[in-house]
Amino acid sequence: GDNKKELFKCGYFLLDYLNKFSKKNIMSKNTILLAPSWSRLKDNLFDTHSFRIVNILLENKFNVILRPHPEHYKRSLKLINKFKKINNPNFVIDEKSDNLESMEKAEILLTDNSGIAPEFIFTFHRPALYIDYNESHKNIYNLDIFENTVREKFGYTIKIEEINDLPQKIKLAIGKEKKGVEDIKQFVELNLFNLNRTAEIASKQILNYLN
Repeated sequence: GDNKKELFKCGYFLLDYLNKFSKKNIMSKNTILLAPSWSRLKDNLFDTHSFRIVNILLENKFNVILRPHPEHYKRSLKLINKFKKINNPNFVIDEKSDNLESMEKAEILLTDNSGIAPEFIFTFHRPALYIDYNESHKNIYNLDIFENTVREKFGYTIKIEEINDLPQKIKLAIGKEKKGVEDIKQFVELNLFNLNRTAEIASKQILNYLN
């Protein structure tokens, strides 16, 4: 019934959590959070290109936080162990269950199409640089999905063929915001329900449904 439908209009629980508990003032300059998404395809960004990407970034004096997807630990453990052999003080693998600390430190997010991007943009108002790679995340139903809207409005994009230019693209994205803070805030207010009140509203909706 209508009560069930209302449960889906409660809001963005994770964003409320991030807004409440995140530290906005501990960002580390030139620190990149590399968070590839997981794909069933063997030819995916993490397995095919992430090691090269990390080395390009380290060679250009960036600090790199690599956050593999949980599925990578099941399917790409050999590659993860290869990353663990990198002996560089500017490189770390984030193996925590919570991604908050890595987002707090990062000046920019680098991903292909991970769901972490809207959270990073909306919470910290910092740039996200998307690497265009294969069609593993193509929306086969041609829907205007939320993540794609965020990417188009607030993200920067680089093609995989331009990967050697990644350091310059990163500096450009850091130095020139595509959209300002007020644009991001306005988008959130217009498109998300009950900002910072999600749990409160959800509990009321659940009680109404049960009653």
